[in-house]
Amino acid sequence: MSTLWMGNLETYMDEKFITRSFSTMGEQVVNVRIIRNKMTGGALGYCFVEMTDEATAERCLRKINGKSLPGSSPATRFKLNRATFGKQDSGQMYSLFVGDLTPEVDDGMLYEFFYNRYPSCRGGKVVLDSMGNSK
Repeated sequence: MSTLWMGNLETYMDEKFITRSFSTMGEQVVNVRIIRNKMTGGALGYCFVEMTDEATAERCLRKINGKSLPGSSPATRFKLNRATFGKQDSGQMYSLFVGDLTPEVDDGMLYEFFYNRYPSCRGGKVVLDSMGNSK
């Protein structure tokens, strides 16, 4: 099993909605666990998505991260990352800014580009303006 973190969830997005969204994108999930406030029971805006194996999780990070979330209203994009609970990373971590991206570049494409050259890459994030366009 391999687990992904998924953020930017709206209050109406439940386990079935997230499972259906992955399925629409051609991916099957084992389990979805939405994280809730212990006092109120309200969703905190993120969840953990269990995939069958590491290859499936990696494919999701490359293929659907940053793509539009099917059925979301208002329109929302998949925001995925590796789940890191209970894991200690012994190496240093760095962030890199890349400018002048073309409009079609999404999180998954950016991650794949760097991961293919630097396998220690942990993720890619395209910063968007209020209109949903790359800054």
